[in-house]
Amino acid sequence: MNISIHSPRFEVTAALAEHTIKAIERATLAGEGATGVQVHLEMAHDTFTAKATTSEYGRALHAEASGSDMYAVIDALAEKLARQYTKAKDKAQDHAAIASKRLAA
Repeated sequence: MNISIHSPRFEVTAALAEHTIKAIERATLAGEGATGVQVHLEMAHDTFTAKATTSEYGRALHAEASGSDMYAVIDALAEKLARQYTKAKDKAQDHAAIASKRLAA
């Protein structure tokens, strides 16, 4: 999976990049069809913001988290992304089951 990390206001350290990649990879285990994730990290005053965008099951998924600790923000972002992956996967499976029932009838 291709994970790109961008930060216009500060330099992304190796430790921060590694933490981000591990968290996003954990979150995307639910989404087997994801090919890439774009992560955008921002800092304004004492608040860190992380945004992620990807596509899965034909839908664009967006997640955003904010807080005072960048590592905690990245973990919260990964949790939100994992929930969205699971929700999209469940919807795709439900629609597939409904479609197969219609074809069988």
